[in-house]
Amino acid sequence: MVNKVKKHQAFTLMEVIVALSLFAISIMVLTQSFLNGLICKTQLGKEDFRPLLYQIIRSELKSMPREKVALDHIIYYPNNETKVSWNGSVEFTGVWNLFKINVQLKGEDERMVFLIHQSDWMTKQEKEEFLSRNCKEKEISYE
Repeated sequence: MVNKVKKHQAFTLMEVIVALSLFAISIMVLTQSFLNGLICKTQLGKEDFRPLLYQIIRSELKSMPREKVALDHIIYYPNNETKVSWNGSVEFTGVWNLFKINVQLKGEDERMVFLIHQSDWMTKQEKEEFLSRNCKEKEISYE
């Protein structure tokens, strides 16, 4: 009779280390996802939509003509119960096509300042002042 000796196959140390590191990474990703969800839930529970409101105002400013910035505008909060009125003022910064916009929310003291690059907002007078200040040669065209 032949004695059969069973050989035990085992994982190598390298395989165990790789498996444990993949497991650790997956646990870390799942934990971070869960924490992000909790943070989002607490932020939404506060109903402070100002960061979203300022993003909406900034995107509106990018597509708005310069003359309409000073008018009153209305934005509705995501809860559909509250509306916010705002208006702004435009100042030329002295940099070609760069404007400083001061946004005032109605009923609040807080002001938000945006710097926006708009190529079609410069007036002829602002272009001439910029060129006279920054260009030595008067023959340079700005158009």
